[in-house]
Amino acid sequence: MKENILKAYILEELILTINRMGFLSNLWMVGRDELMDSGHSGRDEIKLFFLYKENETILPAEGFVPGCRFDESFTQNFIEKLQEKTIPQITMKPIAIDEHSISMEVYYEKMYVPATIYISPERRDNIVPTKMNMELPVHEESIMVLCYPIEQEAALHFFIIIKDLELINEMEHYYYLYNIFSTNTIDGVRFQNALSALLRDNNISIDDKRWQLLMSYKSYSYMKNKWRNWIKRQKELSLRWEEVFGIIEIAVLPVRESILDGKMFFGDWMPGLGRYLV
Repeated sequence: MKENILKAYILEELILTINRMGFLSNLWMVGRDELMDSGHSGRDEIKLFFLYKENETILPAEGFVPGCRFDESFTQNFIEKLQEKTIPQITMKPIAIDEHSISMEVYYEKMYVPATIYISPERRDNIVPTKMNMELPVHEESIMVLCYPIEQEAALHFFIIIKDLELINEMEHYYYLYNIFSTNTIDGVRFQNALSALLRDNNISIDDKRWQLLMSYKSYSYMKNKWRNWIKRQKELSLRWEEVFGIIEIAVLPVRESILDGKMFFGDWMPGLGRYLV
């Protein structure tokens, strides 16, 4: 219990620190529900994942300010400012820094905390975030955050799954996608548009050959073992691979067929029904 409270405290403190820096309005949170679940439960690791939105009106001469360009100097400045604004007990150690992303580990009083902060730029102009009031129970306050649209998030997770296939390293993408379709109403048109854009921009096809290969993983012992190993590390999760894979198959199949046929899929996914209403 104390470990969970510490993780939740650090998670909330990091979000509040980013807000004190003035950058929270330029950072779109990905996986808000999963984030809070990992921070306030027995889940092994906290992953704080943001997409950063630049402001084209900000000039280089203005320096490190909210909306400035995401480049290598941004990543170093962000870590330094985050360290400066947070409480003295928390320190950050960079894992990877380049012009495409920041990844850093978190320590509390020099003790490693299983938490990773990941930030990457989002440079597409046709995406509008949603506002959400986030409760921070340990600090007994709440804060307004911008969240990556749920259809975009679903498309991103599935894109990683279909791109990496059995070489995928992070099995949580399957869990996140399962959880999205288990708990959220999804606009089929928005999901299709988001997925189509990712596939097109990265030259990835979801033709019959690739789709059938993915579907074979439902009974593939190698993927089942990868899932079991991942789920064992999540102390308060117990989900069968077939259950997770099944809902993903049902939710993605009609959208995939519409993409291949060049048609628009007009349907709303209903989590309570486990199917689309067309």
